[in-house]
Amino acid sequence: MYRRKAILLGLATAGSMVTTGRKMHYLAESKQVCFTVCKPRWYGEKLKTPCTTLVIEGSLEEVKNRSYYGIKKIPQTAQLKLYKIKVAKMGARKCNRKPCELLAARK
Repeated sequence: MYRRKAILLGLATAGSMVTTGRKMHYLAESKQVCFTVCKPRWYGEKLKTPCTTLVIEGSLEEVKNRSYYGIKKIPQTAQLKLYKIKVAKMGARKCNRKPCELLAARK
């Protein structure tokens, strides 16, 4: 979620009822992350708006004060940790391919 100019991620911790998988394993080794947000062409009107992509690189920091972001206490059974991305580098681009490779893959 995006709150107070921060990208927040909730991740299940070891021992939770949710399978933690590879994410928590990799986070134990390194807090460096790359987060991508895409807006495909088909979200635009009449497919005229190009695809846009935002790539954020940085590190994850655990959020200790959830109330700062307006998040109420999560029940202990959930065993979720809240992280925010500390941005080191960010970039965006618009697709200039004709035909758009994302649109072609959707067919």
